[in-house]
Amino acid sequence: MAVRRLADPAIQPKTFAFTVDNLDWAKGEVAKYPEGRQSSAVIALLWRAQEQAGGWLPQKAIEHVADLLGMPKIRALEVATFYTMFNLAPRRKAFLDRGRMPWCLRERAYGTNQLRQYPQPAGQL
Repeated sequence: MAVRRLADPAIQPKTFAFTVDNLDWAKGEVAKYPEGRQSSAVIALLWRAQEQAGGWLPQKAIEHVADLLGMPKIRALEVATFYTMFNLAPRRKAFLDRGRMPWCLRERAYGTNQLRQYPQPAGQL
């Protein structure tokens, strides 16, 4: 597996905060876990942060999620860099999601690749 790194600091946003709706959703997700186990919601919250950021996960979003869950920032960064479902740099308008599992390879052989569209922040291609 390749080393996954965060995007260049020049393109990282200066701040990140959940919208009111996403913050309410995040609090609901955290409430599903027992006391002392709230950090188990990290994957769900990182996914929502990625959706809010336009299809990629900025460093400030990772730190915001860690602060929200009361966990060390390095632990949230470890999760974000481990799972390939998190895009650590901006993507183009569309990209092919090419899995490596046997059923994905079979689907690719029959020409049914899945095209995903992500909204782009203003001024980016």
